[in-house]
Amino acid sequence: MFGLSQYLLAALEVDPKLPLNDEIFARIMNHRSLVNGAVEFFENVPVTSRYRLLHSSTRSLCSILESLTKFSELSSNGIDVSELKELANSVRYVRDDLPRWMSTQDNVFCTRAMLEFSDFMSSKVGEFLATVDLKSHSSRTTTRLADAWEFNLKTTRLQQSYTLNPQIVGERGAIEISRQGNGTAFYNFELSYLTSADEKLNRFSGLEIHREYVVYRNQESHILQPGDHVHKGEIVVVNLYLNNKIDRYFVVVDDTVAGGIEPVNYELGTTSEFDLSHGRHDILSSSQWSEEFKDASPGSWDFEYRELDLQNVRYYAKRLDRGKFHLQWIGQVITPGEFKVIPTHVEEMYRPIMFGKSEPWTLIVKEN
Repeated sequence: MFGLSQYLLAALEVDPKLPLNDEIFARIMNHRSLVNGAVEFFENVPVTSRYRLLHSSTRSLCSILESLTKFSELSSNGIDVSELKELANSVRYVRDDLPRWMSTQDNVFCTRAMLEFSDFMSSKVGEFLATVDLKSHSSRTTTRLADAWEFNLKTTRLQQSYTLNPQIVGERGAIEISRQGNGTAFYNFELSYLTSADEKLNRFSGLEIHREYVVYRNQESHILQPGDHVHKGEIVVVNLYLNNKIDRYFVVVDDTVAGGIEPVNYELGTTSEFDLSHGRHDILSSSQWSEEFKDASPGSWDFEYRELDLQNVRYYAKRLDRGKFHLQWIGQVITPGEFKVIPTHVEEMYRPIMFGKSEPWTLIVKEN
């Protein structure tokens, strides 16, 4: 099926009116199956392991979608639009809950197919007005999010902010979209929120992060409070506490290094003696976050990469499960002065609207 669909694309590129195009199209459609409105294409895959190693049913499905869309665009004998829609839905559903398809080739062919399908359907979109409501199943209340929102051939985007009734927070609900007019449109809906306590601070939008400075002094650890100071040459441990409430992908934590501190890489042989003598600290019992994060997962298990430089310490996770995490890095105080430190920032790299920030900090460094 992959070969036939690519053959059809090549023939259409040479001449859309070739008689061969109809023949290839008919051969592809011979593998079509319609079950309860769902469109499927079957093929017999050889049992040899070598062939199966190179085979991808997802890649074949996407190649079929692209070729049939192209054929329908250039020929009057193409597949029905409703079947193309079902085929496009099948391509989307293959991803399941993942934000991508399984392999690089799958991503390339499926992205091309969906772009071709989107361009083809754009020519069939008629203008209409949409109304969007947020409905609560429990209280049966309705919040109007958009009224008479105009859809047309141009891509439109609507971003609205509303204060929700506290009674509906935590309830199950649904987004209901109704329209006036004809045509076809595609939409994506994303809902994010800030609690009333954090609204003025604008710190938490889906992710929550806190930062804590601990100084190692006289063989003991002391948590720094606002106004406290450290001395040149002392060791500072920076604790980052992250609360993630849903599974996420491609998350980055970016902590700015205070001007008077130089990060220490305790994984290097030159600092191993320092690491053994001072130790990496667990959460101190005197920490205000000790109770909430006592069962937090060590960040090294969940964040595959750490970037340690003089200005920032960054952690990266391809997939971050729901839960609480404790990240930690160590630095040495090298320069006296008073340094303003911007908040630690965490976000989804491809959905930056989902973010979190810690409180800012002022680090005071004095000479010995």
